[in-house]
Amino acid sequence: MTRLAADARAAEDALAIFQQQYSSVLPKLGSNSEAVIRQRDSLEDERLDAVRRRDEHRRRRDVYRAELAPLQRSLASAYRDGELEFVPLFRGLAKQFIGLDLDIFLEPKASGEFSLGLELQSSRRRSTTELSESQRFFLDIALRMSLAQYMSDPDSRAALLVDTPEGSLDIAYEARAGKMFAEFVRDGYQLIMTANINASQLLIRLAEECGSEMMQLVRMTDWSPLSEVQAEGEDLFDRAYADIETALDGGS
Repeated sequence: MTRLAADARAAEDALAIFQQQYSSVLPKLGSNSEAVIRQRDSLEDERLDAVRRRDEHRRRRDVYRAELAPLQRSLASAYRDGELEFVPLFRGLAKQFIGLDLDIFLEPKASGEFSLGLELQSSRRRSTTELSESQRFFLDIALRMSLAQYMSDPDSRAALLVDTPEGSLDIAYEARAGKMFAEFVRDGYQLIMTANINASQLLIRLAEECGSEMMQLVRMTDWSPLSEVQAEGEDLFDRAYADIETALDGGS
């Protein structure tokens, strides 16, 4: 009984301290106890609703995770299959374009997604801003060519449409691009390309490699009236066309 009495006294002391600390609030609560109870019940309902929403979100998350897992495995498996044929094809074309060792890798993210990255000269590049304009152009062309070769039926080969930004490329890269386009055509694929008529080596090299049997030159300047500036420099166009046609006649 001594222990019980001590506990009772401790409880009474704690109650007295509580009443003293909240002496200004307790009378108000006593006169408005129903409102306090309603507020408590409302807050409890909100808490229970939040718990229900949390549990529902967790349930849906688990369902989506279960659906995502096989898709991730399928993607990784498909990429491994592609590594055997497509990746070497792209790697070879890219190296012929830019003259640098290149690899492509599949990189998983914490969110469960995947991204493709490039490794150029043993340095990983995860953003297009980490490549020069010429490199981005040639890698884009290499990717398109490798996709065309990988996905098209050998009996119905794909066609590639290209708009060439010669102004951003130096002569060495232009000549290399012309050779690569010619190899693409010689492999049986169609290439439709728009290009500015200037001192570019791209069209000259392409004409030399393809010859008139595999390349047709269409003067788009004949399709619409020339501007005043173009009309004044029409003889420059004529000389540029003549150089390309000469290369075509002497091409392989």
